[in-house]
Amino acid sequence: MVTLRLLILLVLPRGIGVPSFRWRRHGLKRKPGLPTVWGRSKRAALGYVRDAVLRKIQGWKQASLSPAGKEIMIKAVAMALPAYPMSIFKFPKSLCVQINNALAKFWWGTNGDKGIHWKHWDLLCNPKSVGGLGFRSLQDFNLALLAKQGWRLLQNPSAKWAQVLKYRYFPNTSFMEAKQGPSSSWVWASLLAGRDVLFKGSLWRVGNGHSIHLWNDKWIPNTPSFSTRFPSLLPVSQSVNTLLDFSTLTWNLESLQHVLTPGDSSVIQAIPIFSELVDDKLVWPHVMNGEYSVRSGYHVSFNSNIIASAPSPHSSHVVPRSVWTLVWTIRSLPKIRIFLWRVVSNVLATKQNLFRRHLGRSPLCPFCSEFPESVEHLLLSCPWVVQTWFLHPLGYRIPLQSLTSFDQWLSALLIPLHSELSRSVVLTHISFLLWHIWKHRCDCIFNYKVPNPTLVATRAFVASSEFLTSRTLSLTCNRPPPPPPPPPPPWTPPCFDFVKINTDASWDKQSLQAGLAVIVRNSSGELLHGKTRIVRASSILLAETLALYQAVLLALCLNFQKVIFEMDSFHLVHLLNDSHLLPDWIISPLVHYIREITVVIPYVSWVWTSRNANQVADHMASLASRRMGPSDWVNHPPSTFTRILLYDAGHAPT
Repeated sequence: MVTLRLLILLVLPRGIGVPSFRWRRHGLKRKPGLPTVWGRSKRAALGYVRDAVLRKIQGWKQASLSPAGKEIMIKAVAMALPAYPMSIFKFPKSLCVQINNALAKFWWGTNGDKGIHWKHWDLLCNPKSVGGLGFRSLQDFNLALLAKQGWRLLQNPSAKWAQVLKYRYFPNTSFMEAKQGPSSSWVWASLLAGRDVLFKGSLWRVGNGHSIHLWNDKWIPNTPSFSTRFPSLLPVSQSVNTLLDFSTLTWNLESLQHVLTPGDSSVIQAIPIFSELVDDKLVWPHVMNGEYSVRSGYHVSFNSNIIASAPSPHSSHVVPRSVWTLVWTIRSLPKIRIFLWRVVSNVLATKQNLFRRHLGRSPLCPFCSEFPESVEHLLLSCPWVVQTWFLHPLGYRIPLQSLTSFDQWLSALLIPLHSELSRSVVLTHISFLLWHIWKHRCDCIFNYKVPNPTLVATRAFVASSEFLTSRTLSLTCNRPPPPPPPPPPPWTPPCFDFVKINTDASWDKQSLQAGLAVIVRNSSGELLHGKTRIVRASSILLAETLALYQAVLLALCLNFQKVIFEMDSFHLVHLLNDSHLLPDWIISPLVHYIREITVVIPYVSWVWTSRNANQVADHMASLASRRMGPSDWVNHPPSTFTRILLYDAGHAPT
């Protein structure tokens, strides 16, 4: 177990090993990945990780692996090897560079050759949506794993290893405020490095506000920095508690109106206030339940480093995200999708690109000898390629006069196609044709052949047609046609002696304003009571939860004994029916409070219903959000509301 071994290593100063420690005597299994003896050189201590990666790479036969196969092996195997030691030690940058160089050599090389590294490894670590391949940045992955240990320390301060750690390194402060100290161990220094990820991505969920510093802490969700932007205008020691009014459960922002923008004020007012008994809690807002995950921590660390070291673009042309999304979602072979990535990235071994790297004598096209062999010329505008496109069953004529870049041509090509099916089929044919043009070009150059447009067009169409046919047959065999959907069920009245309370919310994303509605009806479908309210909420889920909270308060006030709470939020109903699930961090205190206060009701049921069966609550919530409903709508309901009530009760007006 990582925790016990971590505890042993944490209390050891740098340079001291444990050669006499016997794992099996203490009931531990000897796990690979952690040294028991190390000196002052961190790179030497962790050199075995680099060697393990190199041995794994050398054991793979590059000739039998396609680019897609290499991608899978790097992501699933090579980058998983250092995960265990990375969760305890901060790897030296030089060691990460050595591992990256080995992986880059494997990616770009063939049969052990180094190959041409057309793109820097750091660029390949970018997400696929912005032109990378989604490989992990080892340094950011290392920090994300270390941050996981720090998060465990924050969430389990009573654990033995956490208590020993606190006694050793931060007896009079918290982990988030601890310093490294002069005689700290390598592992403790590593934990503090991972703590930086928690600083960047964590957020305080407001409870009573006593633990949150107004200006220094991050506590405002849905803002870039999670914090206010004027720390020098008011006392630094001021806490968020000074802004809370627990008598009305509202925010008192009068003292900050001169420094807050309207947007910040709206976001703060949308933060729910529950009770003075609820403590503040540090959460991880990048995951729905607020618990840290290595995946989300990696993205926080990686994106922050990208922003901090954002280089100026090398050219004025930037490939839009839509094109990258198009490349990776084309229905085609994985190796063809990677080929298209190389085309759009302009990292294809064309004569022009080789000449720019001083690896060729001439940039001119080897077939026409008139223009430089760029990606666009090779695949679109060379005379034999133009003929190939026209001979293909698509019968496409290349617009040579307006041809600028490959990605712009690809985007413009799909504009006339409005049907998703036609777009998908055309893209499949295009991807196969581009691939066969490239393969035929290489075959002609290395085997001294003459280009044959008819042969290329025919082979490409046959291959793409077979691919589409196989996909269609597999989908037909594996997925029988679904039955027609049943008609949406209407609202059903509760049993005798029961009341059914329908709730809903209408939320506006721009203003963060939400209208809440609560409708109470009996077994005859008669309206017994109702309630509407306007609040601010940061999400539709929070608005739905606040509507349910108002319904519970109304049921307790009216002393109902048998209640069915019905709503169209499946996620909220699922949370209430399964106490083992972790609620979303923003609604967690409210969900727990609802469970507690409904214990006094003898019979409570949480039921999901379709939007069609929840029209009454939906209609009143919509009116409330637009401030159009009458104040006494329960006794004098609007005509539209009455019509829906009669329909639900089985007395639809003619």
